[in-house]
Amino acid sequence: MQLRPIPRALRGLKSRNRLIAVLLWSIVILLGAVAVLTGLMSLSLDFWPLLLLAALALVGALLIWRLTRSLLGQAERRLEDAVWLFESVNPVEATLFFNQAMAWNGVVAALLVDKVPARNQACVIHLSKLDYPKERRTPVTLHESAQRQTLLVKLKDKYVDAVKLDPAAFEIQKRRFSLLMQSLLIFTGLAFGGGGVFSLYQAWQMHQGLVCIQASEHWPRATAEITHAETIEELRTTRSGEPGRVWRPEISYRYEWAGRQRRSDRLGCVERTWKDRGEVESIVAQFAPGSRHPLWVDPVAPDRTRLITEDPGWVERRKEGYVGAAIALAVAWVVVQLLVSQGLTRLNLRRLEEIESAVGGEPVKGS
Repeated sequence: MQLRPIPRALRGLKSRNRLIAVLLWSIVILLGAVAVLTGLMSLSLDFWPLLLLAALALVGALLIWRLTRSLLGQAERRLEDAVWLFESVNPVEATLFFNQAMAWNGVVAALLVDKVPARNQACVIHLSKLDYPKERRTPVTLHESAQRQTLLVKLKDKYVDAVKLDPAAFEIQKRRFSLLMQSLLIFTGLAFGGGGVFSLYQAWQMHQGLVCIQASEHWPRATAEITHAETIEELRTTRSGEPGRVWRPEISYRYEWAGRQRRSDRLGCVERTWKDRGEVESIVAQFAPGSRHPLWVDPVAPDRTRLITEDPGWVERRKEGYVGAAIALAVAWVVVQLLVSQGLTRLNLRRLEEIESAVGGEPVKGS
C-alpha cells in the first residue's frame, strides 16, 4: 500500500517502525542461528538436550517471524491513518489517563475528552518506555475520527499513535493478556522442567555409578590386554558460553570371559572427562598397547567392566551438584510462577479495571 508523504512532525513514527522492524527481525535471525548451531552441536556431541533446545529455538523463531509480519503490517496501516488524521482532522484537547496497564500487543490507556460532546475512549497506545508519562493524568492533543480506528496523540512534543478499544475489544484484550501470561507460565514450566528432569537424570546416572563402583569391588577378575591407548581432546561449552577444552583417556582392550574373547573400551562405571591434560596422559601412560592389567567383570553382564580405579568422592560430588541444580530450578520455577500469576497478572488486571472505570466515568482508585 502506497503511503502519502509523511509530514515532518510524524517522521518519528516512521523511525520507530523501522527500529521495531530491525529489533524483531534480529530476534528471528538470532533464534534461527541458535536453532542451527545447537542442532549441529547436538549431532556432533550426541547430546540430546541440545536437540530439544534447538527445537524450542526453531519454534520460537517461526512464531516471532509470523508475529513480526503481523505487527509490522499493523504499524504501517496505523502510520497511514496517522498521516490522514494529521492532515484532515482538527485536534482537540484531552486528558491521557495512563497507569501502565498492559495488553498483549501494547499498553492500554484512556483518553478523556471534556469538549462537547464529552467522551472517553479506551485505547492501546504505542509508547516506548522512555516516553511513559510520569503522572497518571496528562494533558494531550488528540486527532480522532469516526472513520478511523487509529488515534493520533501529541504527548508533549512527540506524536504517538493508538488504536481504539470498544468494550468488546477491551474484553478480548484482557483475555489475550491472560492467555499470554498462561503461555508464559507453560513455556517457563517446560524450560525449568526440562532442565530439572535432565539434572535429575544425571544425578541418577551418578547414583548408579556409585552403586556400580561399590559392587565392582566384589566382581571376579579377568586379564585385559591393551590394544590401543591415547588422549582425546574434546571441545565443550562452558557455563559462560565460551568454548573450552577437556580431555579423556581412550583405551581399548580385549579379554576372555567364560571361554569367549571380548573387546571393550569401557574404563569404569562412570564416564568422565578431565580439565587437566597431564592427568589424562598419566592415566594413558599406564596402559601401553600390549600390556596386561587386571580387569573386574560383572558376572551378570560380562560387557560391564572396570579397568581403572575410580574416585567415588568425585562421583558423589557430581551427584550432589546435579541434585542441587534440580532443586534450584524447582525453586526458580516456583518463584517465576508466583511472580507471574500472583504478581504481574493480578496487578495488570487491576490496572485494566481502572481503565474501564475511567472510560465509564466512574471514580478511579489512586487517580
